[in-house]
Amino acid sequence: MSYGAFGERTIATLSKGIAMAQGAWMSAYEGGLSDHHLGGGADIIVQIGSGLS
Repeated sequence: MSYGAFGERTIATLSKGIAMAQGAWMSAYEGGLSDHHLGGGADIIVQIGSGLS
C-alpha cells in the first residue's frame, strides 16, 4: 500500500514487521518512499515510472 493509503504509524509498524521476516520485501508502490518506510529496516522495492498508461 502507498503512503497515502496508510498513516505513518502503520507504515512504520509494517516496515518493522517485514524486516523481521526473512526474505520479505516492502513495496512503496506509487505513493512514494518516506522515512516511515525506511525506519523499520525492511528491504524496499520502489516503483520507478509513471502510473499513467
